[in-house]
Amino acid sequence: MIEFHPVTSVNDAIFTQLYELYSTSFPANERRSWAGLDRELNIEKRFSANALIENKQFIGLFNYWLFDKFCYVEHLALVPQFRSQRKGSITMNMFQQKTSLPIILEVEMPNNPDAIHRIKFYENLGFKVLSHYYAQPPYEGGGFLMPMLVMSNDYHFSNTHFEMIKNTLYRDVYHFLPQMEEHFYFTYTSKSVASVEGTKVSSLSIAGIRIVSPFETSTGSFPSLSIFKVPSRHM
Repeated sequence: MIEFHPVTSVNDAIFTQLYELYSTSFPANERRSWAGLDRELNIEKRFSANALIENKQFIGLFNYWLFDKFCYVEHLALVPQFRSQRKGSITMNMFQQKTSLPIILEVEMPNNPDAIHRIKFYENLGFKVLSHYYAQPPYEGGGFLMPMLVMSNDYHFSNTHFEMIKNTLYRDVYHFLPQMEEHFYFTYTSKSVASVEGTKVSSLSIAGIRIVSPFETSTGSFPSLSIFKVPSRHM
């Protein structure tokens, strides 16, 4: 049976294993630094970092935030040798049984097979893509808002209260105060660096990956992206 083992400090014996998996499973712009994770563990009571343990063996990590009206699953990752064994599904089902609150999570845009597979993984667990624009702020320092999708296992609540959810994530998870609300900003790199500001686009090629909008998921279609330069965060 998979167990959630709370990790409350970077000094915990298992933290090194957790952080190694964390840092290799997620790109730098989609996770915290060691110091950033240390900060949340020390001062943020709503944040919970968990090592996934099965048969006394570390198999993965599961980090989430518990807010008054919803839970936000920030990161889920499994050690490579334990992937494709339904352990991710088992973990998510266990978590859904632990809380009666709606669960929120972010997923990448469906621009490659891995991203599409990830969306389908959560759809099979009862999650749906919300029909709202969303962009993930940078975790630390100045940076760029990355267009993402938000999924929930309670579509009606999350779709109805999307602005509250987004503002909570921006303020409490990312410590980010947006200066502009209507547009996304995105830079892309091929042989040269380029940016597009304040422009409606129907497609974009980013590091060799083509983003096309509108796009379709099994839960709906989404209109074209807008993009804009992101101010430095306030911290």
